Amino acid sequence: MSRLNAEARRLTESSPLAHMVAINEDGSPQVSVVWADWMVTTS
Repeated sequence: MSRLNAEARRLTESSPLAHMVAINEDGSPQVSVVWADWMVTTS
């Protein structure tokens, strides 16, 4: 499992919302706002 650096952690902890981005077959973007919950481990 990879670890987030301090800047990335601050960004993810600032809001429970994230943007999921995909490219459709025709090349157009598909952006969806999703709920994100991060599991923090200390090991």
